[in-house]
Amino acid sequence: MSYDLYAELLVRDKEKIETKIREFRGGKAQREEWMEENLPRFFREKLTPKNWYTLIKEVSLFEKYYEEYNDDRKEDIKAGYKKFIRDTDIFSVSNGGNLGEWTIFKEIKEPKTNVETLPDQSTLIKVTFTLKKPYISQDNEEFYIIDNPLSKEKVFKVPYVRASSWKGNLRWIMKDVIKVEGDIIRRIFGNERNESEDKNLRRGRLQFYPTFFNKIGLDVINPHDRKTKTGKNPILYEIVPEEASGTFSLLYVPFDLIGNEDELKKQVDEDLKLIAEAVKKLLTIYGFSAKKTAGFGVTNEIKENEINVWPEDKKSMFSIIYSKHNKNVKNSA
Repeated sequence: MSYDLYAELLVRDKEKIETKIREFRGGKAQREEWMEENLPRFFREKLTPKNWYTLIKEVSLFEKYYEEYNDDRKEDIKAGYKKFIRDTDIFSVSNGGNLGEWTIFKEIKEPKTNVETLPDQSTLIKVTFTLKKPYISQDNEEFYIIDNPLSKEKVFKVPYVRASSWKGNLRWIMKDVIKVEGDIIRRIFGNERNESEDKNLRRGRLQFYPTFFNKIGLDVINPHDRKTKTGKNPILYEIVPEEASGTFSLLYVPFDLIGNEDELKKQVDEDLKLIAEAVKKLLTIYGFSAKKTAGFGVTNEIKENEINVWPEDKKSMFSIIYSKHNKNVKNSA
C-alpha cells in the first residue's frame, strides 16, 4: 500500500490494472482506444464517491509510481482516466470540494510575516476576495486526469496563483493601464528580465506571495460542428469556480530609503497610492486569470472588512479598493 497525504493506491488495485494492460495484443494505433474501453471499471468503484481533491491526489500516486518505467503504462492509465471522466458525472464527484475545510489549507492560505522586524514605513496588505467569474490557469503536469489542469501547489495540490503571476499582472496594470513612469515602475517592481544587462539593476520594494483558493471545480467547452451545429468532443477544464475565495498578499519594504528621511515619506505615500489603485483595477475590473479578456478571473467588489493593512494607520490609503463610488469603466488599454 502506498500513501500520499489523504490518498492511497492499494497494491491490489495496481495489480488488477497491470493484469488488464498485459491482455492487450493489438498494435500501437489501437492501444489508447483499447485502454479507454477496458480500464475505467477499475477506477469507477474507487473514485466515484471521492471529492475532486482526493481524486487528483490518487492520480498523482499513479504518476509517481510509473514515472521511472520506460514503457506505455503511464499513457495507458491516462487513457483509462479519460474514458472514466467521459462516462462519469464528474461534477457530482467534485461537489463538496471545499478545500477550506482541510486543516492544511488553513495553515498555508495566508503568509505568516513577522512584521515587528520590518524596516520603518514597511506595509503589509492582505485582500481577501471572492471570484465573480471563474479562474483558469495552465499547469505543466505531464500526467493528469484531464488535459487542462489548473496550476497547483506541488506538495498539497491546492489550486493557487503564483507570486510571479501576481507580479506580472500588477506590473501590467501600472505600466499599460495607469501609465506609470518607468522609473517608478522599477523602484516598485525592480527590473524586468529583459533589462538584466542594464547597469542600473535594482530589486523592487514590493514582495508578492502566492494565493491559495478554497475550491476547485470543472467547466466544459463543447465545440460545435459548423455543418451540423451539434456538439462534438466536449473539452473539460479544471477551474476555480465562482464565489471561491482567496487572499492576495503584498509586502511593501522601502529598503533603499533607509536613512533618507526626506524622501522616505514622500515616495512611500506615492507608491502606496499607486499600488492601491492598481490592486483595485486588477481585481475588480481587468482580472488576473488566463482568458481574462473574456472576463475570467474578476472578483466581486471588495468590502472594507475584507482588507487588512499593517500598520493599521495606513489602511485609509487603500480605501479606493473598497470604496463603492470608485467604479471604473474598463478601457481598451
